Amino acid sequence: MANEQNLRPITSSERARELQEKSVAKRYENKIKRGIIADAILEELTAEDLQEIARKLIERAKENSDDLVKMRDTIGEKPKEFVSVEAEVIEIGFDDDPAEI
Repeated sequence: MANEQNLRPITSSERARELQEKSVAKRYENKIKRGIIADAILEELTAEDLQEIARKLIERAKENSDDLVKMRDTIGEKPKEFVSVEAEVIEIGFDDDPAEI
């Protein structure tokens, strides 16, 4: 989270647009880099390596519930999280001028 004292207001829409374009370009560049790194890792890993990694992860998950949750989420078994909110809507009307109240 940014420190509010370090934030500078953007004074023009042109400057805001320029910063947004730079941000989009940087995110795209980082996404490509992550993809290249992931491809390189996958090329180096063999089936035996992946099985060994899975075995170690399972052993860790047996000892640590946080690791178990991470592993469950990774394989796509994460439960859906939702919040149900029920509230009564109350309409407030003013017969008089609100400035006088």
